[in-house]
Amino acid sequence: MLNYLQNKANFQNWITWYKKDGFNANKRKYNNNQESILFYTMDKKEYYFDNESIRIAYESTQRIEHVKTKGILKNGKRWFPNNNGKLCPDVWEISSQRHVEKINGKTQKLKHPTPKPKQMVKRMIKASSKEGDLILDLFSGSGIVSLTALELKRNFIGCEMNKKYLNTKLKDFIYE
Repeated sequence: MLNYLQNKANFQNWITWYKKDGFNANKRKYNNNQESILFYTMDKKEYYFDNESIRIAYESTQRIEHVKTKGILKNGKRWFPNNNGKLCPDVWEISSQRHVEKINGKTQKLKHPTPKPKQMVKRMIKASSKEGDLILDLFSGSGIVSLTALELKRNFIGCEMNKKYLNTKLKDFIYE
């Protein structure tokens, strides 16, 4: 697959996922609490991207409330905040999945070593596809991409070499 995409895919963004709850007991180097996500498209200019569906809350709610009535003068124009939040930046501060799935306040040992947070996967799918589109996940792992695609009314193809990671919630969709 990567050979096929070489010289055909177009780089659009470098996204940093900041795992705000990352943990590293090593005291001889910086804490490893980020991962990189590369956003590529097949066409350099013609591709689907829905920035409205992934807006995030403003950080300074007090300031936003203040400018809702009068706005802010920016480059000679009056700017008013969007009720749905600000445009999504390229640094995403999202808790890791093991911290989302706590039971009685304790993190659980998950079946897959590196499940991606559903909130992050949902953001990517909503921004880059419409209902009925096909989502391809070549490293399906925990199945979170497939399950989220299903929830968002997208079709999906998930591939995983290691059977021990197959999510039982996907049993009706498994073909060997």
